[in-house]
Amino acid sequence: MPEIFNPEHLNRLESKERKKLFPACKILKWSGLKRKHKMIDFGAGTGFFSFPALKITGGRGSVLAYDIEPLMIKYLTSRAAVIRSAALKNNLLISDKLTDLYQSDENADFFWIGNVLHEVDDPLSVLKTAAGTLKEEGVIAILEWRKVPSERGPELEDRFSEDQLRRMLLESGFGRISFRKWNDTHFIIKAFKTGNSQFILPPAKMNFILKIILKAAEKHLGKNLRANRILAWYPKTLIGSGIMEALVAHDDDEVPKRLLNLLRLYVSYSVSCPFCIDLNAVNFRINGISEDELNALQGKIPISKIKTFSEAENAALEYAACLTATPVRLSDEVVMKMKLEFSERAITVIAGIISQVNFWARLIQGFGIYEAGFSPEPEVLGLSKYGRRKKN
Repeated sequence: MPEIFNPEHLNRLESKERKKLFPACKILKWSGLKRKHKMIDFGAGTGFFSFPALKITGGRGSVLAYDIEPLMIKYLTSRAAVIRSAALKNNLLISDKLTDLYQSDENADFFWIGNVLHEVDDPLSVLKTAAGTLKEEGVIAILEWRKVPSERGPELEDRFSEDQLRRMLLESGFGRISFRKWNDTHFIIKAFKTGNSQFILPPAKMNFILKIILKAAEKHLGKNLRANRILAWYPKTLIGSGIMEALVAHDDDEVPKRLLNLLRLYVSYSVSCPFCIDLNAVNFRINGISEDELNALQGKIPISKIKTFSEAENAALEYAACLTATPVRLSDEVVMKMKLEFSERAITVIAGIISQVNFWARLIQGFGIYEAGFSPEPEVLGLSKYGRRKKN
């Protein structure tokens, strides 16, 4: 069982030697704490990190100092009483209740665990609690003893290797993990919350021009394009897919908007991509797609029973079914229907649309991205039924 710090020795936590070893403001800033952040200090102790954090977060930020030891709570309270700035004093919450970590109004930006995770019986549970309190892409930072022999500190078997912590963070829903050796005895590990479904985060930095293009596209759509941002890890794919999206048909004289919309939705449903369904369904009513037709695209009703589909639309949807299936199988009958209804150019446009949505749907699913709120009618679209990962 991990050895727990004796609170009777709390003066050691504020020693000059410790302050020299762990310059709190420098550590917290490197770890990602910023002005206006809402921070949780888990196992705050004497407030060694909580009080410097108040100076960093400022008057519009906040710090929740959490500890279960009554002596520590008493010490924290006495220290808080002498804070001169009323604004900073009001921004410090001291608590011994785990429920206080879950702030219903706004989740935290930053979760700090300084030199205490090795004392916890169930560290994985603590990391999952941290994930539950943080907003998406919120930061968790952990200062811990290195798993190397040292004159003082916890037993070697109670310490974590970098790989152990990395695995636990991944299991708890974090990504973009980075390490830093702080000194001979300690290291810091920092990670970002990936969200409920998405398990890859975009890179922290990306090419300036790509960033401008992405922001312009997001401003136009009014939503965060998560898949595109993730593709910034490999800019060639981002650029290539962007060119494809820009040049593929969105309106065409030979392939009406309604048919393009039907095909996009059909493939989105077939590949079970909630993001694609959400995005491609924004204008389904404007393009004259009824709820019965929508149900047919979902497979609730056989497409053949929907009398409002034209012969050309039926042929194109059957063609889409063949191209979306694995393996692809095109019958002579399907090919003949397409030739009778469409020109060579129109067939090329249709095949391009089907392939393009297949590409995006499978790519986005590969990143674990769900719907983004493009459509105002998620219930009509049945979004909750699509794309959810299976639990082991």
